[in-house]
Amino acid sequence: IHARAIAHPDQIVQVLSNKRPSIQRPSPEARSSSAPSVPSYLYGSMVHDQTANVQIVLVETLQPLTPQQTLLLEVWIDGLKRSLSLEQEMQRQQAKIALLEQVIQHTAHQVRQPLSLIELYTDVMSSLPVDDPVRSQLDLMRSATTDLDHHIQHLADYGGRTTLQLEPHGLQEIWATSLQQVRPWADEKQIRIVNTSDSLRLMCDRWQMGQVFNNLLLNAIHFSPVGGTITCQWQRFQEEVLVELWDEGPGIDEDDLPKIFMPFHSRRQGGTGIGLSVVKKIVLDHHGQCWATNLPSGGAKFSFTLKC
Repeated sequence: IHARAIAHPDQIVQVLSNKRPSIQRPSPEARSSSAPSVPSYLYGSMVHDQTANVQIVLVETLQPLTPQQTLLLEVWIDGLKRSLSLEQEMQRQQAKIALLEQVIQHTAHQVRQPLSLIELYTDVMSSLPVDDPVRSQLDLMRSATTDLDHHIQHLADYGGRTTLQLEPHGLQEIWATSLQQVRPWADEKQIRIVNTSDSLRLMCDRWQMGQVFNNLLLNAIHFSPVGGTITCQWQRFQEEVLVELWDEGPGIDEDDLPKIFMPFHSRRQGGTGIGLSVVKKIVLDHHGQCWATNLPSGGAKFSFTLKC
């Protein structure tokens, strides 16, 4: 059988000559007959995957393909390539998430030991005289250690099935708490944070929604210029609320937009690539959606929806 090399990976070419009959696979009924073999035509295309492996797709026909049929075959193979790419991307993300879970579990175990020691010292210090100035810091220390322990527990649960503490909460109150927590970083860069949205109550996990605002605000503060403005607003549409937060920074590189919420993906110096992936997980756990876009005037905008 005469064959020629496939010239281009995206080109469907006839790889076998129709001057020679191909090997036939006759049915059992036809095996005993002496019917002449029917010439066939074989077409092929290379399919590259992202691990540099090459697969070859071969299609055998009894008649030469018309230009329209060749076009349909090209469309089909293009869809096959896209499906293969998506499957490989999913496998990579699952491997990253599995690694992330291991790192978080190890970190949670390592952090809890010194945290327990801090709590022990706090209890010892509570025996100091009431007028001792150190006593005034005890409540703050207890609150900080409790909140840190809460963070560790939620990080340990990251990647698994999360149990939401769903209760009616005011979105404005959750926002105010997050704003207070990130205020030192915003003040350091003289950043103005604006939110004129009305109060809105919805069923959510208060602590987790606070983490969504915290991570988005810290990300916006990092990329905002000194003296810039960060704006947040929300509005209700029937049974959903749309929350949007944007900054005046450089925006997101177009190549990074599809990967911005992936674990370990970060363009931020010293960033872990976990913050925005946590945002997406929490929003998805609340049966919402989240996405990121660039503003025409510059800056990045993060949006997410929640059920009211």
